[in-house]
Amino acid sequence: MTEVIADWFDTERIIRAAETEDEIGTVLRMHLAIDQLLEFYLSRQITPDLKPYVKMPPNTGQKLAFAAAFGMPIPFVRAMHEVNGIRNKLAHKVKSLTDDIVAQLARQVDSIKEIDESFTPLAKRYIELPIARPGERITFGSGDVRLDFLISTFALMVAASKWFATELDAPNE
Repeated sequence: MTEVIADWFDTERIIRAAETEDEIGTVLRMHLAIDQLLEFYLSRQITPDLKPYVKMPPNTGQKLAFAAAFGMPIPFVRAMHEVNGIRNKLAHKVKSLTDDIVAQLARQVDSIKEIDESFTPLAKRYIELPIARPGERITFGSGDVRLDFLISTFALMVAASKWFATELDAPNE
């Protein structure tokens, strides 16, 4: 299962999401990573018996609805739904991330504590950017909404991956 988890995270994509100053690039890259996690989850839930009747949905919103129906914990669904909404807002309406948009995401991500007592709240998290800002620890809430978004989505992905690893059967090898 460890190899599968490593495959979920396209390290190069996540590094580009972190190191870029482009908010939209960060949001799109992290949204894609979350979409890939949803596809993995659904590919495990849509068993061979169900495949003739249940097809992989084409968009993230539909994947989230299926994931919820198949039993993904609601805190993950809420947080992923929030990321999807942010991606859609940036694609169609809003010109940039704002404090209130990221604060709402943070509330949803922090709600993961409801199902995982070991979840570290975002307020206690930080990121290091070895290329753009070497040697600097940037804490959540330090004023950079793009980095707060990144910390939030990465925390969500890690928590969801841990849940997948413990709750889903090991892949057939």
